[in-house]
Parts: sequence; C-alpha cells; structure tokens
Amino acid sequence: MHKTKLPLTINVSRLVQQGAVLCGKLPLAAMSRLAPLLLNAKGEINVDLHFIIDAEGMRKITGSVKTQLTLACQRCLQPLQYTIDDELRLGVINSDYQAKTLSPTYEPLLVVDGQQDLAAMVEDELIVRLPVAAMHDTNTCRY
Repeated sequence: MHKTKLPLTINVSRLVQQGAVLCGKLPLAAMSRLAPLLLNAKGEINVDLHFIIDAEGMRKITGSVKTQLTLACQRCLQPLQYTIDDELRLGVINSDYQAKTLSPTYEPLLVVDGQQDLAAMVEDELIVRLPVAAMHDTNTCRY
C-alpha cells in the first residue's frame, strides 16, 4: 500500500461516514510533546487508520502505528533504538455517557466538533507506549 504524507488535522465524522482508510506518514518533528523525550526527532511514523461504524452504530478507528524512536538509555545515557509497532483501537465519543458504554477493548477518543488533530492523536498513542525507563539489554549496555 502506498504511503503518503498525512494531514495534521482530519474530519473524523466525515471519514467514519465514508468508511475511509488513511495510510501514510507523519513527521516525528511535528510531535511537540514527544520530541523533548527523544534524543532526536528525526524520522517518521507510519500510520494506518480505518474509520468504521460498527453494528451498534459506534464510530471507531482501528489500525496501527509504527516507528523507531531514539531514546537515551537510563543506565549509560547512550542512544537506544526503541521500536513501536502497535495496534490502535479507538472509540470515537462526544460525551461521558458514550465513554461508559464503550467496549473495554477500545480506548475513548473525545471528538467534539468532528475535527481531530491527527498528529496529537498519534502522539498520545506513542507517548503512552514509551517505557518508564529506557535501557539497553544488560549484555549490551555500556554502563
């Protein structure tokens, strides 16, 4: 599948109604909250998103995020390559009530006016996947 540069903002409501699929790349440099946690913000995030309405009428986004981040090992402070290759399962909600009715296999994504900052959504997913303390394997650490 051909990967293209993705827009930073999307209309979730329209994409869900269309049953759209977005596949492309986002620059790590666009991640203002993630970038300070990295040794460098060079590179891209591969994003594959499927916008659907399930049998119960719930709007959902499924797909994956893949990237390689350069973190600092907390033992030796040298660069550590950390790979993220994870699935996304988001339930699009616009109220607390909808969040309570969402299947526990989906994370709630609050979308108020149909618009969503795609970069911020992906950035949130990457931040929660970072290790608490990045460290090389004990056999390869220079400490």
